Amino acid sequence: MKTIFILTFLSISLFAKDKLSWDLALGAGQVEGKGVSIRTIGFHSFHDDLSLFSGKFSYGWGMRGSLINANEFAIYKEDEVLEDVLLSAYNIGLYTQYQQEKYLLGLNIDIFGFTMGNDSDIKGTNNSESPVDINILLGGKNDQGTLNSEFWIGYQFNKLVLRGGLSHVVIEYEGDNPKNGKRQRFFDAFFLAAQYTF
Repeated sequence: MKTIFILTFLSISLFAKDKLSWDLALGAGQVEGKGVSIRTIGFHSFHDDLSLFSGKFSYGWGMRGSLINANEFAIYKEDEVLEDVLLSAYNIGLYTQYQQEKYLLGLNIDIFGFTMGNDSDIKGTNNSESPVDINILLGGKNDQGTLNSEFWIGYQFNKLVLRGGLSHVVIEYEGDNPKNGKRQRFFDAFFLAAQYTF
């Protein structure tokens, strides 16, 4: 899986038709009242532009690294809580944006990649679990691993774009939750980001 990821990464960076845009984002959210922080860094390149309603629609591919941490993370409602969560996910994703003059509207979504992270103790037990290491977008609860997507608005200053929006994230750990389902949690986080095109 990691070999496929690296080959895809190289194809995006070496054969991109347009210039690369680098992006740094900081986000924060809550799960069952507990804080979760998300920091991402990545790059993408748009491969084609389409004229649409006097604006420009662009799409392409990119790579994102997401660092997620929380002191306590409710992986299944309040019935199962993980302690000292710290994981990093590296994913290839689809990137889109629509631009009119200096205003932008965008959507991106992770498709596949891998996750690294420490084992997290399950609060109130002597057990610990590790994050699922392969990430694949399959749709809804069928998703596997840790994936991130963003819906955002932005404003362009020459080569710099400042943007903000909502991240929709899924995290999955090994094993089953107390109801014998996947040990998986979806949550949302607000973020602010700076994007620079070289």
